[in-house]
Amino acid sequence: RIIIPPTMRSVILENLHHGHLGILKTQPCAKQDVYQPAINAYIQRICKKCPHCQNMQKA
Repeated sequence: RIIIPPTMRSVILENLHHGHLGILKTQPCAKQDVYQPAINAYIQRICKKCPHCQNMQKA
């Protein structure tokens, strides 16, 4: 896995989220390719703030 430098974290996380897969599908994809401390929390925050992900979420 590639360690994400602090200066690139937001860019990499936005790229991971680009497909709008949601929290449960984005986390395993991210963990397979990259490493960042507390990556699960970052992914959760991004997905919860995303209007598209919120619209597609099951009620």
